[in-house]
Amino acid sequence: MRCRYCGDKAGFFSRKHSECEAAVGRLQKEVAEAVHSTENIDQLRSTLSNSPLAVATKKEVVETGFEAGILSMLDDGIISVEEEVAIDTARSKLDLPSHLMQDEIRNGIILRHVFNGEVDELAAKVKIGGHLPFNLMKSEVLIWIGDDIRYGKTVTRREFVGGSQGVSVRVAKGVYVRKSAFRGRPVSKSELEFVDSGLLGVTTKHIYFNGSQERFRVRFDKIVSFDPYSDGVGFMRDGVRAKPEVFSGSDGWFLYNLLTNAAVL
Repeated sequence: MRCRYCGDKAGFFSRKHSECEAAVGRLQKEVAEAVHSTENIDQLRSTLSNSPLAVATKKEVVETGFEAGILSMLDDGIISVEEEVAIDTARSKLDLPSHLMQDEIRNGIILRHVFNGEVDELAAKVKIGGHLPFNLMKSEVLIWIGDDIRYGKTVTRREFVGGSQGVSVRVAKGVYVRKSAFRGRPVSKSELEFVDSGLLGVTTKHIYFNGSQERFRVRFDKIVSFDPYSDGVGFMRDGVRAKPEVFSGSDGWFLYNLLTNAAVL
């Protein structure tokens, strides 16, 4: 049996295996700390290079530690300027893949700019791959775009409840109407119905949605309220016949804070 960390022959309960396991824990912590403060990152690189751990284990240690460091940064939901610089330095010096925690980092940076009203910086940060299916106005800036977002809206269904006992009641000479002919009283029931999934875009003026069946945009000043959910956000348009609508399939905390702050830019 070989140690899963260094590859040497060592039993699961051997001293060698325990030492490797402890080393993995220490290195993961050091990587997480280095993401916050890059002062000791060169020393960390040297430690990793001289470590007897297997190459695959070192790669896993670095990536896991990096993820832990990012999650710690995101306790407040945003990535500060200093944190953004530290992340870029750590990613470069530790040779980390660009996709690792990419969405979480991007969202934290976008929220910072939105909170600070930094529209010009937002325009430079949002990267678009391929053709954008939205016809943006000249006066608006794209803030965020998300794929595979589910769109649902509230529908009202009517049904009849109650019933009859099926007995005949005489209403006039020679005419009888059975109670079973009456279907009871109508009752309206509202429920959220999934409609489509597609691309959701947020700008400084509108919310855009582009799905296979539904395509629309809504001005922020035509939205009267937002409701937070764990995996999305609900909103209500201004109008007598308006009913709740929902976007889901994304981090609800992020989407709610993004929309409520973008609405007042």
